[in-house]
Amino acid sequence: MVKGRIDGRSAGFLYDGAGRFQRDSRSKPPITDAALRLLATTPGQELTYTCVPRARASASALTDGDGILDGDEGDARDE
Repeated sequence: MVKGRIDGRSAGFLYDGAGRFQRDSRSKPPITDAALRLLATTPGQELTYTCVPRARASASALTDGDGILDGDEGDARDE
């Protein structure tokens, strides 16, 4: 899983096993590792890669435990 800030907002990503990372928002497509690392080269957008068991990674990377993707919650607050 990967956590950090993108464009000033908290962001989470979960590796899908096929070279891409699922984002914490249903409205955004998966992103490749190369593209994710490129985002991290922008100052203030540092990302942390962490290895965790798959069962825990989904909840840790994409939600705060309530079953709603964190990015989608943030989008709803911004509306």
